[in-house]
Amino acid sequence: MRALSLNEIAATVGKAARGGGLSWGIAEETGSAARWLAARGLFAPAAFAEVLEERARLSPPLSRGEFAPRAGFAALCPLCLGALLCDCAEDIAAGDAAAMANNVAQPLLAAAFLHPAARTLKTGFALSWRGGGVVVFASSATVRGDVFADFAGTVRISVIPPPLSPPIKDGGGDCCLKDGDGRDAGSPGWRRLIKLAAKTMVPSTKQSRVRGAGAGLTDND
Repeated sequence: MRALSLNEIAATVGKAARGGGLSWGIAEETGSAARWLAARGLFAPAAFAEVLEERARLSPPLSRGEFAPRAGFAALCPLCLGALLCDCAEDIAAGDAAAMANNVAQPLLAAAFLHPAARTLKTGFALSWRGGGVVVFASSATVRGDVFADFAGTVRISVIPPPLSPPIKDGGGDCCLKDGDGRDAGSPGWRRLIKLAAKTMVPSTKQSRVRGAGAGLTDND
């Protein structure tokens, strides 16, 4: 088994997010969230792949004040929700923004977007749902129950002072707790992400090669 590096995870998941139709900004944040999860043994490549493959069924949040899916959609996209939560983190911490999200797919993925806000605001953010939850700090996390839930009808968001819970320490991360393939380059979930990332590329043509794209035909290094 070849173990994936954290940089490889961030780059590939970011490209897969773009290949799945997200903007480059949210795609970059998605790569950062994946890296953060992987460093804590919480990276589930199949969860990211499932969300990106099912993007047509998943809604962005209605607004900054209402974290709920739009009419006609099955659930909230956790990647769009996570990006919005990060934007609203200061208001959430001050009690000025919604502290609940409804019908969220893969809620752990949304939680991972909050680590930059946790660092900036020097606090923790807890996301809890029926049967599970996670507390996100700047460089650590605590988890409970079914942290890899596929769907949560209600996700409650609260602010937690950093000293309250013993964190999962940084240290490169272990294998994914869900299916054991979190950093295995040969896992089915990772191969699905590679396929999505390939959508950001264009096929080689004679015209593109004439214009200098790709590797050259001679090696002078």
